[in-house]
Amino acid sequence: MTSVLNRLQLLSGNNFLGALVLTAAITVTSCSKKAVPPPVSPSKPIENTVKEDVEKGAKEPAVFSRNSNKIPVISLVLPFNVNEVDLTTANTKKDMEPAAVALDFYQGFRLGLDSATQSGNKIKLQVFDSKDDSVEARSIARKQAIINSNLVIGPLYPAEIRSFNPIAVENQQYFVSPLSPRVVVKGNPFFIVPVCPLEIHARKAAEFIIKKFETNRVMILKGSDSDEDNFVKPFKVAFEEQSIGTNINEYRTTTNLFDPMAAKLVKGQNNILLISSANKAFWQALLKFLDKNSKEYNFTIFAYPGSEKLTNSLGLKNLEKYNVYFTSSYHVEKNDPGTSAFYTKYKQVYATDPNEYAIKGFDIGYFFAKLLSSHITDYDKYINKFYNGIHNNFQFVKTDNGFLNESLKVLKVENSKFVEQK
Repeated sequence: MTSVLNRLQLLSGNNFLGALVLTAAITVTSCSKKAVPPPVSPSKPIENTVKEDVEKGAKEPAVFSRNSNKIPVISLVLPFNVNEVDLTTANTKKDMEPAAVALDFYQGFRLGLDSATQSGNKIKLQVFDSKDDSVEARSIARKQAIINSNLVIGPLYPAEIRSFNPIAVENQQYFVSPLSPRVVVKGNPFFIVPVCPLEIHARKAAEFIIKKFETNRVMILKGSDSDEDNFVKPFKVAFEEQSIGTNINEYRTTTNLFDPMAAKLVKGQNNILLISSANKAFWQALLKFLDKNSKEYNFTIFAYPGSEKLTNSLGLKNLEKYNVYFTSSYHVEKNDPGTSAFYTKYKQVYATDPNEYAIKGFDIGYFFAKLLSSHITDYDKYINKFYNGIHNNFQFVKTDNGFLNESLKVLKVENSKFVEQK
């Protein structure tokens, strides 16, 4: 991924480009004395262009002016929770917990923005505090500064997204749901989802099984937390569409007992199991069952999205032993030169290593800043351009529910590490 390395080479000594103007709405509300400033101060003074709208009680314009913006305007709507964080007393990481996810995402996003504007392009960034509150999110959606933004990133959480959504539809406002793996709202053509929805994971698993193993037989294991509508049903539909004479068996347990399932296994063949649970106890019981029956039966496992987070509990050796595959919308290869350069630069700027939210923020910031810099008024026509990121790949496809990212990776543990499967 040398392209990422090239993005970062010019960052040395640059504490955020003066061309990048940050409008921090969370710092200009006259009634609040507790303000969370951006994690890294910009090199030039902040322009309070939002303050005028707030103080005058600006109404929604009859005609959108975003198409006349000379430089792209991106607005971040994140739950900084400034009402819960007092910087005059905050000294530890725990003190900052109410704002942790937002700050991590912001820091990565800001670094992505700076990387994307190294060639001289300009982006105006506005930051709003949604306070993890659906009423506040709706209020923000009605602000003139938001309506006239070329793109909105956020809100983060489902309740806020649902509250923000109808105003966005009314104003034909594209907005990105940066962290949610679900299509939280339906029928909005202006909704952008970078994290692959569960339905796409299900389809990818079905396609990979049919192509890789040339089989029409699979067993679906269900637990008490299985997502029937968003994962199991889409998998069955995709599997049946692409395979002739399919044989799909299902086994459900609410007590994590798997012994009765043995009657459905076939000796001398590869028993492919699709797991529709990310519950740790479910997985631990399943691995014990596999241990008990591994001499009589062969197994290949396809995990429920997000189950890779159980790796420390389940053990890499077990995951490798039983051929466990994972569909994942993200995978960080730390040995890649570009990724290594990103980690080094992030630690230089923020004095800490990036976490998952920071890396997601970088990829989203870089991708959309580049996109808007080239196509400020019609970027929706070019959003389908493939992006190979540090954490995520993006391949957006237009659907009835907006633009969904359909780029997924299939991972498998080999030699005690996750390796992407082609």
